[in-house]
Amino acid sequence: METIYKKYEPVFGSWYIKEKIGQGSVGQVFLIEREGLDFTYQSALKVITVPPDESDIKSVMATGLTYVEASDYYKTFMDTLSNELKTMAKLKGQSNVVNYEDHQIIKHEGKIGWDVLIRLELLTPLVDKVSREKLTEDDVRKLGIHICTALELCGKYGIIHRDIKPENIFISENGDFKLGDFGISRMIEETRVGLSRKGTFTYMAPEVFNGKGYDFTADIYSLGLVMYKFLNEGRDAFMPAAPAAIVYEDNDKAFFKRMSGAELPEPVSGSDELKRIVLKACSPDPADRYQSAAQMKAELTDLDYAMRRGAERPEAGRIGESTAASLNSESAAASPNSESAAAARDGKTDSASRSGKKRRWPLIAAAVAIIAALTAFFVWPESVESISGINDSETILYGDRLSPEYQIQPASLSDEAISFTSGNEKVFTVDKNGTIRARGVGEGTLSITVKDYTKKVRITVAPKVRKITGVKKRITVYVGKTYRLRPELLPKKYSKEKVRYRSLKKRIAVVSPEGIITAKKAGTCRVRISAGGCTKVIKVVVKNEPDSSSVQDSYDTYGSYTDPYGSYSNNSSGSSNSGSSGSSGNSGSSENSGNSGSNGSGSSGSNNSGNSGNSNSGGSGNNNSGGNSGNSGSGEGFFDSSDDEYF
Repeated sequence: METIYKKYEPVFGSWYIKEKIGQGSVGQVFLIEREGLDFTYQSALKVITVPPDESDIKSVMATGLTYVEASDYYKTFMDTLSNELKTMAKLKGQSNVVNYEDHQIIKHEGKIGWDVLIRLELLTPLVDKVSREKLTEDDVRKLGIHICTALELCGKYGIIHRDIKPENIFISENGDFKLGDFGISRMIEETRVGLSRKGTFTYMAPEVFNGKGYDFTADIYSLGLVMYKFLNEGRDAFMPAAPAAIVYEDNDKAFFKRMSGAELPEPVSGSDELKRIVLKACSPDPADRYQSAAQMKAELTDLDYAMRRGAERPEAGRIGESTAASLNSESAAASPNSESAAAARDGKTDSASRSGKKRRWPLIAAAVAIIAALTAFFVWPESVESISGINDSETILYGDRLSPEYQIQPASLSDEAISFTSGNEKVFTVDKNGTIRARGVGEGTLSITVKDYTKKVRITVAPKVRKITGVKKRITVYVGKTYRLRPELLPKKYSKEKVRYRSLKKRIAVVSPEGIITAKKAGTCRVRISAGGCTKVIKVVVKNEPDSSSVQDSYDTYGSYTDPYGSYSNNSSGSSNSGSSGSSGNSGSSENSGNSGSNGSGSSGSNNSGNSGNSNSGGSGNNNSGGNSGNSGSGEGFFDSSDDEYF
């Protein structure tokens, strides 16, 4: 597909834009892919341009700012945005938060502006799902529980999302609801001066809209409104009831009525208990709302357990007490030995009443047993519902580890033992605490088991190092000589990763841990260079030296010195002035040639012209009569047209 952002390909070093899959008020979302290990990996790329439009800069400058001041205004905002992205990274690995993978901020050349590229896990937007089918009441409860879990995590880091709406909620392959965006789009909207902020007020709490102080209960209010809408035939509070038509003015009327502090009417569907929870979350007064996401989640969870077992949770959660009262009442009314019933019907004596009490104890015991059974049935679930704290798929960089905070649902089973199994220990291992260690590039399945429940998670180990450069694909080394490899690792932020070397045919050549190749016997072998999960294989050709006395003398001289960085001073023919080679001052002195090469002067000393082919003191780039052609004095060895490297 064509987009201006394709100029950044490959994005993050290996990803390519395939198609546009979303559009927001300040950004676009693309499907991106990369190939690796016979598998196509997919991810989502969110691209935000700051400022969103050239007219925004004019609007900022219209407030009296100069161009330079407007530039500083946006630079300050970009610093804040960068910090927000770092905060998103802290939330990675949670089941109910959209997984942040990477980001890149690219400055526009010659003008004010930045492109912000954010790589996220690929999910289904909630608005796409509800456009095809309505959410059931079970779905709405589940949505509330999952987003409350996300808000609990936000609370740990002191984050107030402030932009909870259906457009920022997503669904995983396993059906988990996930909260995304974390106010980044809202922040960018707030940089716009005098422009419409369409879509940002719909789920806003009254105190935020009215410019009053607010806290985390503002997020609870927004979540309550999202749930309200799905219980109200997709319509916001105070809107005309379905199927009546809606006109534009209805939106404004409903919005300002809500902002005025009016109590919301009940949504048209949902159990009484769910309606109560939603309306409490949407209370105009923050003090009347749930004071934490954990409180709201607890009541939703209790209701969910009860509804799944065929009965709505009684008021205030008093399941045991209400059931006991009901059973005692029925027992008293039904029992022929009831003291009050006997007195009213037959006027029996006290002794008869005492006799009735003795006969009534089996019924009381039975009632208590029934109460206990029902309480256990409703309060303690029989099986694990889910395991959160880790996504359905996770990507870990080679050599890194991931330590998720596993959470068992329902919470009453949180003390149950969890077992972990790696489906491919060559790719990753997992210890008894659930810490995952990336061992090799590839994919495997992590199995997380609690009792009879097992969750499968796809683990992908990606290389840190994407490319190894600075090393020829093929080099030629003469028997007995050495050469040190000097690989460069990309991207640069991983340039210090440990490099490992391995010769695949050690009888031909060996390579030390420092990357020094020693040629042992004529032949061909391959050397493997690995770093950060990336591997490059080079071909090493080992040859016997040519049987020429002049060349042999020359190479004996070179062979007496091994540069620890692989830089060999072969500049004997590069001497430019008589008497300038090394420390000797004699252009034809072969005795000083070895010493002068080691002093770092850049000239290895001129050999006797009769042996090396140096014709005079001013000669440079001379060819040797012994056939050693191409000696250009490069200091890095000899190269021919086949791009081989000789030592």
